Amino acid sequence: MADPSGRQRFSGTPSFGLRSTYPPTPCGPAAFSAALAHGLSTNGADFSVVRVSDGPPSPSVAGIEREYGSWAGIDGDEVVAIIDGLRVPPILIARAVLKDPTAHQRSVFKALTPRADQ
Repeated sequence: MADPSGRQRFSGTPSFGLRSTYPPTPCGPAAFSAALAHGLSTNGADFSVVRVSDGPPSPSVAGIEREYGSWAGIDGDEVVAIIDGLRVPPILIARAVLKDPTAHQRSVFKALTPRADQ
């Protein structure tokens, strides 16, 4: 729901989990995760960074940050199985979209997009 200023506001308290790096790791995805966490929590959401190997599944939303080299498998294709195993709506964050991907890189991205809720 948007407030009069046009900013997104949540009714209730949504909860988000993001699989990514996070400060103090010095990289772009870590900085992005910190900024996203700040923005969501400022607007009333609960936010946490989730590692794939951490505990039971989240009962809320999973943010999947997709950047080449951040996931295992050929061109990071193991992320497809991870998304298929989620029990919450996934949001795909594409940090890098290649201008001239290889056939396999294109197929991985095309496999991800219909699986994402947002």
